[in-house]
Amino acid sequence: TKFSNSASWPRAPAHLVPLASLASGPESLHAVTAAREWTLIYDGDCAFCRRCVALLAQWDRHGRVRAVPFQEQKARAKRTVNPRVLRKLAQDEAESVRFYVASNRYTPYETLIALASDESPSVRWAVAINDSIPFEVMPALAEDMDLVVRMGLATNLHTTPEVLTRLAQDIVPVRRRSAGNPTTAPAVLEGLSKDPDMQVRQAVGRNVSTPPPALGRLAMDPAEPIRVAVANNPGTPQGA
Repeated sequence: TKFSNSASWPRAPAHLVPLASLASGPESLHAVTAAREWTLIYDGDCAFCRRCVALLAQWDRHGRVRAVPFQEQKARAKRTVNPRVLRKLAQDEAESVRFYVASNRYTPYETLIALASDESPSVRWAVAINDSIPFEVMPALAEDMDLVVRMGLATNLHTTPEVLTRLAQDIVPVRRRSAGNPTTAPAVLEGLSKDPDMQVRQAVGRNVSTPPPALGRLAMDPAEPIRVAVANNPGTPQGA
């Protein structure tokens, strides 16, 4: 359980207040919060934390402490459309909060650019799959050391054809997703239709952007799942 100064929260690290220091009652709380307003972030799933918050609420005669369960922070990050709130939550020390900010389509452009360099791969992945992904961060995410980030970028319908062309040369899990992305350039899909990996070719066979010559070739592929994918593709020419 921790206190943070609401004037700077969450830009600055929270000021930690040991619960033991409040053992003497309202007087000790007043000493901690005097002349300031604070936000208390606590674990809403913790019964002990909830009891402490209830006790603090009784002591807080001047209304200087606002108690917020960190689960609520995640919900706000996921649902809010307020850019000011999203900018603040993007600096939260909890990875899960930043993750939901990074996946929120209403997160401001410059905030997504900053989160694309987050230390957490899950946060970078959330930026990579965001419909509002900034063009500027795509090349860096395409070279990300974490595989899941590149995979996410390869599935995003808003990833540029140029970046998808680069991802189509990546390892198999990334190529599979590039092969299934309708934004991938037809010429790239033509090349992927000859990929040695069966699931890459199958993804090409399902892709509505795959050019007819490639679909015709895949219709004769020795692997049955690929032929079935082509047969179910609405873009497959009759007689293929």
